[in-house]
Amino acid sequence: MQDHRAAQRWYAQGTALFMAGLVADAIVAYRRAIKLHPGLAEAHFDLGVALMHSGQLKQALSANDQALLRKPNFAEAHLNRGVILGRLSRHEEAITAYDRGLQLRPNDPKTYYNKGNALAALGRMSEAATSFEQAVALDPGDSDHQANLATALSEIGQLEKALTVFDKALSLAPLNPAIHNNKGNTLMRMERPIEAIAAFDRAIELQPNLAQAHVGRGGALFRRGRLDEAIRSLTRGLELQPGDVDALHDLAKALAGLGRYGDALQACDQAIRRKPKDPILIFDRGHILGYLGRLEDALQCFEAVITLRPGDLEAEYNRGNALLGLGRYAEASGAYSRVLEQRPRDHEVYVNRAVVSMMSGGHLDALRDLDKALEISPDFPQALFNKALVYDRIQDGAQALFWLRKAVTADPSLRSQSLTGLNFRYVRSQPSYEAEFAAIVGN
Repeated sequence: MQDHRAAQRWYAQGTALFMAGLVADAIVAYRRAIKLHPGLAEAHFDLGVALMHSGQLKQALSANDQALLRKPNFAEAHLNRGVILGRLSRHEEAITAYDRGLQLRPNDPKTYYNKGNALAALGRMSEAATSFEQAVALDPGDSDHQANLATALSEIGQLEKALTVFDKALSLAPLNPAIHNNKGNTLMRMERPIEAIAAFDRAIELQPNLAQAHVGRGGALFRRGRLDEAIRSLTRGLELQPGDVDALHDLAKALAGLGRYGDALQACDQAIRRKPKDPILIFDRGHILGYLGRLEDALQCFEAVITLRPGDLEAEYNRGNALLGLGRYAEASGAYSRVLEQRPRDHEVYVNRAVVSMMSGGHLDALRDLDKALEISPDFPQALFNKALVYDRIQDGAQALFWLRKAVTADPSLRSQSLTGLNFRYVRSQPSYEAEFAAIVGN
């Protein structure tokens, strides 16, 4: 009995030390209490809490389990077990612990909240949203509950509802930068970049070194075409959080948009080093390489995407474009044909396959594909222009000029293209067509 009274004194002292922030001293006191009274479940539990706060997670789990061994229906210990397991990334076990805690204490909002976090960590966002909704129903005044519910709703595509819940969270915690940041992410998903920029700006105002907000702001600026500003924001985000793949990807796209393809390739390669099998990154790398004229390397990228994601029609189409640029016409035609099997109404693919036929001398095949493209999109300028080129190649000057006139009417910038290289060599060499050609192209 005397040992029990001494144990209670050490236990009370441990609690006081912990409340004073003296965690290491509290651990010593709790262990002394347990040594004197091993059956004191509360001392084991509080030792687990103190160990968790000091980062000693495995020891914390052991202490917490000792508490449950002595008091199996200790609801708070089940909750704390879930928290510790979550920090150990053992989320399935954490959910089991939370479920047991909810059997014992079914109206505990904190347990529903923590269970939602564990479900979210496993990517089970619909279930996470349900758990957060239960937490909110039990404690609607907690801004964390509202914010995490909003984030989960955003992840599962319930964007309008998510935005409403974010606003509720901000009414409770208007100075929370993370909520403003996550609201910005949702606005981006809703294709509302101007409002998203305002949300990210507010997050940065509240926490200037919040890397995610700089990255999100950069992505929103990119989508608004404000490329220089986007690059500055993304660069700042990467200074604060080096290696952020989303930031590197958006930076690569913004740099490419300014024609800075070498810098864009460098940013894209950094992202791929961190996610080497991401088909979107590899696809965009192929585009950048194409702009740099490195068609063999671009081709390898598009083929890698197809290996990772068989049946990817955009990769197949761009593979065809790379093959066309390399003069591998039969392979290019095959790539375009595979795309058209799945997308028979894609007029641009018909135009590109027509180019392959034209380069291979298959002028009738080219005309058939161009007619199909114009059936789908009657005013598509490149189809009109290429049809004029085919007629020039088969020395039908009247038809060449007829289709050229329609092309430059649809897109006046094609006038200058008419005068480059060997374009319209036939009609330009024939005195009978010279005046009409000059009138059409304004030369």
